[in-house]
Amino acid sequence: MRSGTQEKELSPDMQRNMKLTIVVVSAAVLIAGCFGAYQLYQRTYLSSDLSRTLRAAMDSRTEADVDFYLRTARLQRRTKKDNDMVQDLDEAFFLVGNTGRIRISEEATNQDIAKALSLFNDVRAALQMPPMH
Repeated sequence: MRSGTQEKELSPDMQRNMKLTIVVVSAAVLIAGCFGAYQLYQRTYLSSDLSRTLRAAMDSRTEADVDFYLRTARLQRRTKKDNDMVQDLDEAFFLVGNTGRIRISEEATNQDIAKALSLFNDVRAALQMPPMH
């Protein structure tokens, strides 16, 4: 012991409580970190199967029925990012008048076309494809 000061030893109950507190706080931090990582994954990850389907749908040489790609893409959604991309593509095709192929119908207004082009470019950016003009 040092002169003038007394060191107190912690009782076994206090030692156990401190250890329990450390374990609980560590577990809470670990759970919060895992939840944050999962949320980041949901917002940023695009599934590989869906990516291939969207690339095929966005290909300028596509001759297949767009509805086929959209149905396939809806079944392949796994994350929030997947869902957002499928919704954007679905809305874009709706705006330009999906007639079963990628082309613009007579009923589409310039505003619809501009919004559809923006949505197509959002999907293309997520797929790391060059933008449409």
